Amino acid sequence: FCGRNTPIRKRRALFTTLAYAKQYPTVRVQANRPNGCRNGYGFELTKINANFKFLASVVNELEEPVRRRMEQHNIIPRVFSACVTGSVDTFPWRVQRRKGYMKQRVLYQGKYKCHVLKFQAVIDNTGNWLWFSGPHVGSTGDGTLWKDNRPAYLTANPAERTLGDKAYFGRTFLNTLQVIAPIKKPNGGQRTSVQSAYNFVHSFYRVKVEHAFGYLKRFNILAHRYRGRLDARGIRKVRNIMKVLIHLTQFKKNQEAYRHCTDCLAR
Repeated sequence: FCGRNTPIRKRRALFTTLAYAKQYPTVRVQANRPNGCRNGYGFELTKINANFKFLASVVNELEEPVRRRMEQHNIIPRVFSACVTGSVDTFPWRVQRRKGYMKQRVLYQGKYKCHVLKFQAVIDNTGNWLWFSGPHVGSTGDGTLWKDNRPAYLTANPAERTLGDKAYFGRTFLNTLQVIAPIKKPNGGQRTSVQSAYNFVHSFYRVKVEHAFGYLKRFNILAHRYRGRLDARGIRKVRNIMKVLIHLTQFKKNQEAYRHCTDCLAR
């Protein structure tokens, strides 16, 4: 990442970029921090944007998990009737309230009681990232996002399935869109003991996607509202930041798995 012909000429610039995402909620806070930006806010902003753009163009840590998703350690035992290799869900990134009725209406999500940009991701059964898409407008439902944007590896294998929450409930998702959802409670009735046990097992395996999102939200930049512009250039910036953070978490996951394997071999 620190070659001669790259925007990140020094290793210190790389660590500054990652510390910006880890510790500071916005670019303005980082530019105005004590003993920080000596060259001005605009210079610091340009440098950080160039670093994120370059990192987003070179990192690619998701190819190996996608290639190994059909291995035996990732396949769920014969609990479901199909081959389940991961779980799908969406997570929000809160944004500043925009001017104008239409912008507010498009970005507002009643579930989170705020204006958000949505990202959709698929996590395998061992916690590795397989795929993500976004940013999407906050008012769009999870099922609609999955209909319009699906991973290519899933469409190429019709026998493969993913686990989803109640937002993906329906016969169309199960047969055509390859999502297995939990069993809903019937109107005016209760679930049977078998259906409740099925939902318990379903949530036991699907919780991996929630754990992955929780690990990603440790970055301080995702814990606060995004206050930048949301034009075409701003959307590219948001996607670059999210791509870098996702690949960083996957890189950390690969490091932990490699360390665990070396410890086992040493024993």
